[in-house]
Amino acid sequence: MKKKLFISVDAYEVRTVLLEEGVLAEFAVERMGERRIAGNIYKGIVKAVLPGIQSAFVDIGLEKNGFLHVKDIATSSTVPEDVEEYGGNGETISKRSHKKESITDILANGQEILVQVIKEQLGTKGVKLSSFISIPGRFLVLMPTVDHIGVSRKIDNQNERYRLKEIVKKIKPDNMGLIIRTGGAGKTEKEFNDEINYLVRLWNKIQKRAKISDALTVVYQEYNLIHRLVRDLLHPDIQMVLIDSKDEYKKLRQFVGGVLPEMKSRIKLYNKKQKLFDKYNLEKEIDKVLRSRVRLKSGGWILIEQTEALVSIDVNTGKYVGKTSLDDTILKTNLEAAIEIARHLRLKDMGGIIIIAFIDMKYEKHKHELLQVFKNALKKDRAKTTMARLSKFGLLEMTRQRVKQSISDYLFQVCPYCKGNGNIKSLATTCIELQRKAEQLCATRSMKTIWVKIHPSISSYLIKHYKRTMTGLELTYNKKIILESDINMNVEVSEIKCL
Repeated sequence: MKKKLFISVDAYEVRTVLLEEGVLAEFAVERMGERRIAGNIYKGIVKAVLPGIQSAFVDIGLEKNGFLHVKDIATSSTVPEDVEEYGGNGETISKRSHKKESITDILANGQEILVQVIKEQLGTKGVKLSSFISIPGRFLVLMPTVDHIGVSRKIDNQNERYRLKEIVKKIKPDNMGLIIRTGGAGKTEKEFNDEINYLVRLWNKIQKRAKISDALTVVYQEYNLIHRLVRDLLHPDIQMVLIDSKDEYKKLRQFVGGVLPEMKSRIKLYNKKQKLFDKYNLEKEIDKVLRSRVRLKSGGWILIEQTEALVSIDVNTGKYVGKTSLDDTILKTNLEAAIEIARHLRLKDMGGIIIIAFIDMKYEKHKHELLQVFKNALKKDRAKTTMARLSKFGLLEMTRQRVKQSISDYLFQVCPYCKGNGNIKSLATTCIELQRKAEQLCATRSMKTIWVKIHPSISSYLIKHYKRTMTGLELTYNKKIILESDINMNVEVSEIKCL
């Protein structure tokens, strides 16, 4: 698959776009002064041990204390199970079994502990922490606190999995663990050995820094967005990395020259007057990505709604009426939607629980085909996903690894009008409620004039549709109602004064 990586750097933020076969596949943003902290390692202090939930709160110098569960504490009795791919985003995806130890036997208030951020602050929740340290490279992840070997599930060739494990067994550092990343497929013993030596040296530096540092100190900081992407994505199928900052171009060339010199020639500098994203029509594509309604080529559409607890996605045939039968029309719409849903989950970086309402299908073979197409589309996703079967109502439940805010949460804020409801009252509803307030005041207050300040759209609608009822109020109660329009008013809010 042909891929191109575009990097735009300005005084405000860094934006990156990955194209796969000319189609927008991934989009990321990092604002200046707002570097993400997932993957960072801190020397923290245990502030509260809570045996009731087998967890502790650890101060790492942030506004809120981090959350540390007993299963994420590395001890001699902790055994890793089914270690999978490192997502390149600060979290090792793994399942671990813990012998029945109480957290009070492991931690105490005031204790210093080395922890890594595995999930950034989401909403009102603080960061999630782990003392299972993971240091990512291009082909491997070093896990210095766990003696284990794991292989990415995305390497599904059994012969290759066996070959990789046998290589790593020979060169694995004693009492440490390694995860072979997807990018490690096809690599040689020398390539692995070189990276292990680099990662072990880095871990030794982290330990030394932790010993001499005060508590609440960052002892290891994950790469910035540009270097993370290059580390995780720069494989032979990347044809070109185009960047529009001369300074970052030089830094990137130096970085790539040190870790992958044969790919250095693919780093290109864009220095034309026209903005990089405008030149390649990426701004318009990004705008489309940020919309909740996604149009399908067939004429159907999908609607993506994100809440704090889950993401709901609805599939609709829209204008598409098909050519043969209703069942074929539904199947084609669902298949097209499945591919787009997988793409948009990556693009918007949405995670947590996801519920997809596909159009209901009668035939089992159609359901099987849909699930297979969706599974294949999800294979391109670097984040871990798990998927259930279609329910009898046509709903598909799945989860996607969530380590940080989605693109929508990062770029948007709650609407000051709807307060996150997604809807505001209609003009008619607002006008009727306003008249009820005015009538209540007319009936209970002894004044001559009611002065009402409202949005111009409400004023126009009142005059056009409710002029007779407003006049009736004035005659019935012998009052004068004065309307004043103010474009700065919220359409749902009014100011009423009795004069």
